[in-house]
Amino acid sequence: MNLSIELNKDRNHNLHLFAGKLEDDKPDKESENTLVIQGGMERLNSFGNEVVKKLASMPKGRTLYIEPGIHYIRESTMKLPSDTNVYLAGGCIIIGAFVCSGVENVRIYGRGIVYQADFQRYGGTNGIRLSNAWNIFIRGLTVWADVAHPLNIGTHGDYENNGDIIENIQFEDIDILEHNEYQAGYLGCMAINVGDKNTARNIRYKDIRIEPIKHGKLLDIQVKCNTDYNPAPGKRIENIQFEEIRYTGSGEVTSEIKGFNPEYIVNEVGLHNILINGKKVNSLKDANIEVGEFAYNIAID
Repeated sequence: MNLSIELNKDRNHNLHLFAGKLEDDKPDKESENTLVIQGGMERLNSFGNEVVKKLASMPKGRTLYIEPGIHYIRESTMKLPSDTNVYLAGGCIIIGAFVCSGVENVRIYGRGIVYQADFQRYGGTNGIRLSNAWNIFIRGLTVWADVAHPLNIGTHGDYENNGDIIENIQFEDIDILEHNEYQAGYLGCMAINVGDKNTARNIRYKDIRIEPIKHGKLLDIQVKCNTDYNPAPGKRIENIQFEEIRYTGSGEVTSEIKGFNPEYIVNEVGLHNILINGKKVNSLKDANIEVGEFAYNIAID
């Protein structure tokens, strides 16, 4: 069980308690294909591009094992190579962000924390950013995005060429706390907003638990072109599945699913066993979801 405890309704200085079963999938620190970042609570540890270079020189299936302690990514973000596992041990705090761009077969797991209280330093980077990525499995997170987006895919890409392909992504066993987003056009708690000629496909959200939303949408699936961010519109969103989604709230902004034009569309979105305040919803209306133009084969059961 993961808890966020707020005293006197102070949501910006809450206490996080993480209590769950003992881990049964910790990697072997002694393996020749494991790179260990040593920890320690008595000092601030730092690492950067030298770790990325070392990982790239190791065989596929390598593991980055980060021990308990406070760790600072010197370059603010770390771009992970393909075929890499990142294990965040309990008690590990990462000050920075992981980037999965142009990669495949990446796994990030463990009981550690990705910490970004100093939001301005990261220029809008979320804790885990996916672009031009495929075969990514993200599981077991508690997300509290006070001034960003909990799960957001597709806004930026390689617009000067043919855009990015983001595919075969799975989010599973995730808690989202107090979504509170006011940026028009990007209100989705679970959002796929493709721009810059990007395509997003084969993405699955499973066993996602969402606490009451202060402001925002439950989900937002759109092919779009925001002139503030995108020199070109996105291309396509297809085969998006939401399974076992549990939301305990009301009054959120209506979710949207829509394409951009007859060519740049949304196709095949499935919603399965969606529970709102403990009750299964069987229609898009009851789920407060609106389907707009150029969106096809949207189903709820």
